[in-house]
Amino acid sequence: AGHKMELAIPPSDQAAEIAWLENAVAALPSPTDATTIPVAQTEMPTDANKEKAERARVVGNRCFAEAHYREALTHYEEGLTKDWTSHLLWSNRIATLLKLNRPQDALRDSLLLIRLRPDWVRSHQRAADAAEALHMWEGKQVCLGVAVRVQPDDADLTRRYHEACMDATYMPLTADGPIRVRFAGTETTKARSLVTTRRLAPGTIAYAEPPLLLCPNLPERDCSHPAPRCCAHCLRALDSYQELFAKPLADGSFTPEEACFTTLWPKQAVPPQDAIRCECGEVYCCLECKQEATKQYHQHLCPRRN
Repeated sequence: AGHKMELAIPPSDQAAEIAWLENAVAALPSPTDATTIPVAQTEMPTDANKEKAERARVVGNRCFAEAHYREALTHYEEGLTKDWTSHLLWSNRIATLLKLNRPQDALRDSLLLIRLRPDWVRSHQRAADAAEALHMWEGKQVCLGVAVRVQPDDADLTRRYHEACMDATYMPLTADGPIRVRFAGTETTKARSLVTTRRLAPGTIAYAEPPLLLCPNLPERDCSHPAPRCCAHCLRALDSYQELFAKPLADGSFTPEEACFTTLWPKQAVPPQDAIRCECGEVYCCLECKQEATKQYHQHLCPRRN
């Protein structure tokens, strides 16, 4: 907590969103309840058909408000057969499909809606809703990132984007457990909290994770020696113990504490040019450690990115 509210992860652009949606839709199984809209997207609707479509939308909205979702869907589809260019009808149909537990069809419609009205913030929000219903956390983050670009001054939308970033990071780690990580910030601060999804018996381990910050217990040394280099993620030593104590391998003058370290410290150092560095200065022993640190926590803690 206490940080100025800024976007934790740079939002995606529309090209990235379209690419994600196309890949996600292509991976979906064939729809079990195929859409009934014969969309002729080469013919523009007449004014008379637009009026009929709007009347169908009004009736559909009334059904939706009364929780008669199947009737609402019928009216929205009727309206779309008259005016396939109505982004309001497509948006309402997506919301109805989600109510009817048809998120795959809703995701397919979201791709069409975004292509139809990429400048409308609700298009991207509907896609995020469908991705969330399918537990596609990365897609939810991508779509809301574009929504933030379209409407950057919406505080509620920015907050939801922060929540999507946390879902993309933590839901794969906590989906099978009794806790969730939630955004707990305000308009001016960022914070995270752990919440339970059910009552826990005393002694239950709610969540276990590797330590976020570690510090090696090094013996006291002369201050003239430089601090040892360690991987910022796994703490693998990057210096050999000869370099650490400035003593050759054959030298038998190690203190008992130093002798203990020689059994654990690597005999071969990682050359400085082979170490992997983040732009903020953190050093890692390998690319895998850097990628794992970024995925787990460093994307939120890196001072150059936040």
